[in-house]
Amino acid sequence: MCVNDILRTPYAEPDSHLELDAEGRNTGVELPGRRPSMAASGLPGVGGEVDPEVVEPHKTINRLRLVVKEWRDGGYPGTTSNTRRLLEFWVRTDPGTAGMRPFWCQMEAIETIVWLFEAGQSHNPGLHKKITGWLDMTNHKHNDGIPRAAFKMATGTGKTNVMAMMMLWILVNRENSDCGSTNFLVIAPNLPVKDRLRVLKPNEGKDLWGAITPRSFRRHVRRAEVTVVNFQAFQRKTATFDGKSPGKTERALLGGSAADNFKESDADMIQRVLKNRGDDSKFIVINDEAHHCYKPVGAVQRGDDEEERENAALWFSALKVLNEQGRLERVYDFSATPMWLSMPRSLDSELFPWTVSDYPLLDAIESGLVKIPRVPVQDDTESYEPRYRKIYEYNNGKDLTDNLSTNVHEPLKQLYHDYQNDVSPKYEGVGVIPVFIVVANNIKNATALYRWIAGSWDKKTGRGTRGKLDMFSNYGEDGGQVERPPTMIVHSKPPDKTLLAGRYKDMVEEQSRLFELKGKLADREQQIRDMLTSIGSGDARHIRCVVSVSMLTEGWDAKNVTHVFGYRKFDSLLLCEQVTGRALRRTSFSGYGKQTPEYASVFGVPYTFARGGEADPQPPVQPYDVCSVPEREMFRIQFPNVVDYRNPEVRRRFRLDPAKVKPYIVPDEPTETVVVGAGGEELRTSRRRREQTAIWRTAWEVSRLLNADSGEDHDTRAIAGRGLSFADAVRIVKEWLAHPNVVCSDVVGIAADSRAPQRIEAACVYDDRHTGPRPVFADERMEGERVLATEDVKFQTTLQYQYPEAPSDDVEPDILKKSELNRAACHRYSETVVARVLDTHPLIEAWARNFRLDFRIPWLDEGARRYMEPDFIARVKTKDGSKLHLVVEFKGEKKDDVDEETKRRYMEKVWCPAVSGYVEYGEWRGVWIEDVRTAHAQISEACS
Repeated sequence: MCVNDILRTPYAEPDSHLELDAEGRNTGVELPGRRPSMAASGLPGVGGEVDPEVVEPHKTINRLRLVVKEWRDGGYPGTTSNTRRLLEFWVRTDPGTAGMRPFWCQMEAIETIVWLFEAGQSHNPGLHKKITGWLDMTNHKHNDGIPRAAFKMATGTGKTNVMAMMMLWILVNRENSDCGSTNFLVIAPNLPVKDRLRVLKPNEGKDLWGAITPRSFRRHVRRAEVTVVNFQAFQRKTATFDGKSPGKTERALLGGSAADNFKESDADMIQRVLKNRGDDSKFIVINDEAHHCYKPVGAVQRGDDEEERENAALWFSALKVLNEQGRLERVYDFSATPMWLSMPRSLDSELFPWTVSDYPLLDAIESGLVKIPRVPVQDDTESYEPRYRKIYEYNNGKDLTDNLSTNVHEPLKQLYHDYQNDVSPKYEGVGVIPVFIVVANNIKNATALYRWIAGSWDKKTGRGTRGKLDMFSNYGEDGGQVERPPTMIVHSKPPDKTLLAGRYKDMVEEQSRLFELKGKLADREQQIRDMLTSIGSGDARHIRCVVSVSMLTEGWDAKNVTHVFGYRKFDSLLLCEQVTGRALRRTSFSGYGKQTPEYASVFGVPYTFARGGEADPQPPVQPYDVCSVPEREMFRIQFPNVVDYRNPEVRRRFRLDPAKVKPYIVPDEPTETVVVGAGGEELRTSRRRREQTAIWRTAWEVSRLLNADSGEDHDTRAIAGRGLSFADAVRIVKEWLAHPNVVCSDVVGIAADSRAPQRIEAACVYDDRHTGPRPVFADERMEGERVLATEDVKFQTTLQYQYPEAPSDDVEPDILKKSELNRAACHRYSETVVARVLDTHPLIEAWARNFRLDFRIPWLDEGARRYMEPDFIARVKTKDGSKLHLVVEFKGEKKDDVDEETKRRYMEKVWCPAVSGYVEYGEWRGVWIEDVRTAHAQISEACS
């Protein structure tokens, strides 16, 4: 059976969901409405049922969803102008946007932040007071008063982008917001995550910041001070003497015995970690993978969670110290699983109580944001559920030997055959090597799985034994090592020192020999983990299989994982998602519609909601580059950056009536003034400057007189006066001086003539001028932001259609003939036809496909401002050399859109006339194409 759980585009609000039965199994029935946040693990039937109207934080999350939707639909009332511009920049109704178009879940997260900490107090003060009061109470109970808010976003849904969007919101409102600091402290759980989060530094993440930031707001980004650290950096260090820690004797001589007496204080520790940020600077803290940061409750239990609790206590203590020092403004937690490892008995939900937004894995699957996990759905046994869903239990949790039991190697071979026969050929056909990951619960079992899969090395004979899975074997039939070993084994965390011998040391030594690693044992351990994080690129492109002890490292963002085999016990969905999260990242997104499903086959991880999948899953779509071509400035297209319109109005403008000018003689003034300075030097005034000053002073008086209310003409003069500009007054004075009835031998003399302004005012009349809509530019204060262009365009896309067509692997790609861009990325084939017409039309001088250029046309939809993004822009060859541009929109398959006629009217009757009123932009005309067969003729007509 062909199964596709994708219900909607990732850019649309969830309006339906798949039904789960009482056991949490996916029935395949689509139900109306969004799935509520309602279970301990974020999924009904998995991890325990709860009542979403009673249990927190689900009750608050569901209320927030409703009020944020109401606020969003109302046009974001209660926000600052800067916030509104940001939200409008991110929320686009049409595809083909500039930079990054956020997923719907990303927008909901940032909207929740803005409502809670900016707009909610004015939008819905009653509910806002209840929610923020509950949040404050929760933080006092669980976080020692630290102001925290957690956001649950499934792995692969773009948490890092939301962090940057939130930072930008704070930056552009720092003068008006309580969150006014520009100091951001980003805390990560490990080095891979820390390295990934460096893109939040504006100087290191230019692509990310450029994608989310309107051009007129880029100056704000430069004010961000971003510090990225591992939580381990907050471990208090011990003082050293001659490079060594003090021993028992040294401590006694120095007046103390306890080791803690010689550790740095909390203040010294914070000063060391944040030494470049001053002693009193405040921070907004962003915790990534925040499920590692909580205040441990109760006694620390011995077992698997002891180290986790110790790490959580260290991370939490850093927040507590910052808060006690008055240097903490707010903490934003981000995690796919913000859940307790061991849930406190006083709570009904595994979710952190301060969680305010919930976008779980199943929602992400239904929106096409992540791969769909394919799991065994049935077998020929009599068991209630397929045995290969729980391989660890199926094998009774026994430790493994190098000769795997049938209960383990049979499902492993079955999963491998799918990799070898179905997936690998298709992926490698598009240049991608798929990765198969195996997760075990301890080093002994991981080593046994690794040796069975990849083979083993005999130190005595210096020969290897070939592995049981050919494509994953590190050794050939002759016992020699293959040229590029395809399989590696790695421990996701540095083990305790007691484990640095035996199997673990042998594992490191073998990896060191296979991959030619050098240095001390600890150095080679780190090199192995570095290889893991680089799989899919660089020197690790050839890796096909990874055997991992514990779970795979957070921060590993490989998108080419296609198979997961688990041999460990899974007690909660938290572990399921953490283990397989690395495998569920999509390889690509195709346009803005419903996505083509991608799959990850999963054995041994008991997702109850997952089903089987398509029998013949398709390979990923590889992105291609769209960029500006150097030295093609002659084809550059510039376009005004208009964000709104001013309403049409009747303006009364003054002019000089020559018939009313009466004879007048302007008195003479000295033609030059010489002043002797203190040192005896002569200082001469500039005659030209004196004439200009005289005209300006007279124009100012004329303007004052014309704009004043007077006598019986009070109403008329008041209306007319509002239409007089200083530039008009200067023009009127110059025309009066040039009139034959006026005798003026020296223009400078008018400055001292008090009667002249009255004579000029008496000779003026006004005209009614009907103005059309006038454009409002993106930033009226900064001229450079009014015009955007096709220069410096650089992005990758997986849009299915492009012009020129994609070449074969051994042929250099063609580029466009009349565009600064190398190619046109299109949503439909018919758009490529229009692109070809523009590129070959004799009257078109230059053109560009409007995809990620930020060229948009404002229009009103029942009073709400929207934006359309036309498909193409073109510059016309004119006979007289004047400026003429075309805005080309291809209606095509959008013919049933009820808003199309409104958009067309705004493009042709509002935007084009408004912009054409500015000489510097030239004339603009709209071309609305409904049939590609008429495209050439319509463009020709518009050019004439």
